[in-house]
Amino acid sequence: MGAPDNPRVVVCVHGLTRNGRDFDDLARALADDFRVVCPDVVGRGRSDWLVVKADCSFPLYVADMITLIARLDVEQVNWVGTSMGGIVGMLVAN
Repeated sequence: MGAPDNPRVVVCVHGLTRNGRDFDDLARALADDFRVVCPDVVGRGRSDWLVVKADCSFPLYVADMITLIARLDVEQVNWVGTSMGGIVGMLVAN
């Protein structure tokens, strides 16, 4: 949500049993000033399950988010995370 070319980006990552739609209201509120990206973590929301469910782990979530950030092509992002999403954010920042 928000202008796709806006360099000011907020990434919102949900908790373990939730999905990216949890941030719909927040995304609408921030959309005038930020590009807001609310992905579904693998195996949740509209994301596909992995063939080997044991592969769903923090290292994979972090790798996925780093790839997402690289594709956004911005210098930095702001992060909003609930529960698991907050942990993923701390790991990405590390």
